Amino acid sequence: MIATCLNHVERLIPDASAAAWKDSLSSLVATLPRQFTTLPAINGHRAFRRAKPLSPKFHDFTILDAASSKVGEIRVKPSGVLWAPKGAHEWYGVDLDTFKNFMETQGKRQKK
Repeated sequence: MIATCLNHVERLIPDASAAAWKDSLSSLVATLPRQFTTLPAINGHRAFRRAKPLSPKFHDFTILDAASSKVGEIRVKPSGVLWAPKGAHEWYGVDLDTFKNFMETQGKRQKK
């Protein structure tokens, strides 16, 4: 891949500055993180992409009452569910098994 990029640089910049561009490009590619991989060539060019897309560590949801006033926030994480009342600076949480059991025993059956 690097050789292909360097050949493109030499074709695009045929004068003496091509050597400088070639050195710059080589050092840039050498410093790329391992998490980047190459995609197949499109029109003779290769692109970079992340090996794994980054997923958020949590999702926050604001809970409003019938009068559209904020009641609190719910934070959903891979490990559990957290609750923060309006104006509070602390979160209260349960793990997923506890939340699942509570919802199955205490919750009302709903349509989507």
